[in-house]
Amino acid sequence: MIRAAILGLGLAAATATAAWAAPAQEHELRSLGQCALAASLYESLAKPGSPIVLTDADKALIEKMDVAEPTLSKRANTLAETIGKEKAKAVHDKLMTEFKAQLAPEGKPRLPPREALDRYAPIMESCIARSQLLSGLAG
Repeated sequence: MIRAAILGLGLAAATATAAWAAPAQEHELRSLGQCALAASLYESLAKPGSPIVLTDADKALIEKMDVAEPTLSKRANTLAETIGKEKAKAVHDKLMTEFKAQLAPEGKPRLPPREALDRYAPIMESCIARSQLLSGLAG
């Protein structure tokens, strides 16, 4: 009887932990998606013919993000597999909608390139730090 109660408590705790972990994993995947979008924005504005001249700080962020990207991508892929395709797609779709709305708010002009870079620079810095943390945990 006691074993059954302990097993029941263990199963209840495991179920509660799994239920709690799913939103946390979705949140982390969303955050990693922001990393990818910020990097994409920076990369698109770094191309020849871009309407902006990148600063040395912009270039340094791009270089650091190029190093961080494989670690972040690996973690994002792991999370996407863990939460499943349907939830991962929902996270992606919501993130893309928010990203587009931030760059070109409805009824307002598109953000100027410099303002867009300045908005996403802190995200890039956070992503680089996260990659370093993940690399340290793996090593």
